[in-house]
Amino acid sequence: MDEHVARLEPKVDHIQSDITDIKADQRRIEAKIELNGADTIFSAAENPRTSVTFPRAGTYVLELRADDGELTATAEAIITVSDPTTYTGPLRAAAIGHTRRTTWVSFTLPMLPPADAIATLRIPIGNVLAPGEIEVHSVLAQWDTRSLENGQLPQVDATALAHYAVGEDDTGLVIELDITEAVSRWSLLDAAKGLAIINVSGDVHIAHRSSDIGIRLD
Repeated sequence: MDEHVARLEPKVDHIQSDITDIKADQRRIEAKIELNGADTIFSAAENPRTSVTFPRAGTYVLELRADDGELTATAEAIITVSDPTTYTGPLRAAAIGHTRRTTWVSFTLPMLPPADAIATLRIPIGNVLAPGEIEVHSVLAQWDTRSLENGQLPQVDATALAHYAVGEDDTGLVIELDITEAVSRWSLLDAAKGLAIINVSGDVHIAHRSSDIGIRLD
C-alpha cells in the first residue's frame, strides 16, 4: 500500500498559540486522528511538532489536545491528501505529425490520471475546405515524424473512439471529444500513448502545432 506523508508543522504552530495558557512544563500533548477508523500514523503523537503518514488519499480531520491537569484545550486541522501516483492536469501533445488524411498525436504522462478521470480531447479546427467527418482512433505502436515521412505508419485500432461531423461553422473552433476509453488503458510503461485523428470525408484541416492539441482531465 502506498503511503502519503504530509508535514503539519504550520498547523501545529497555529494550534500551539491557542493553548498558551496551559503550563508549558506540565503540558501533555496528545494527537489523534478521526476519520472512519483510518490507519493514520503520527511520528511523535506527544510532540506538537510532528509528521503524520496517511495510508491513502482522502480528507482527514486531525485533533491536537493539550492538558496540564488543570486546563485542557483542543484544536483541529483538516488535511486533504491527494494520490501522488495520479495526474490531474491537462495533457499537452508531445509530438504531432501529418500524413495525407491523418493527424498523428502522441502524449507523455508525468503520472497516471485517476482511475475515474474523464478524458476529453480538444481539437482546434483550421480551415474547412469541404464539410466532412473526422474520427479519433487509438494508435497501437510508437511512431515519430521521420517514420511518417518514410511512409512507415503505425497500426491504429480499427474501432473509432469518437467521431464528429465538421461543418463550415466549425472553422476556427475547438471541438471536444470523449476519449476516456483510450486514456484509461494507457500505462506509464506503454510507449504507444497516441491518437490518430482521421479525416474520413470532406477536407478538414487540423491545427499543425502540438501545443494546440490537448487532453483535459475531469
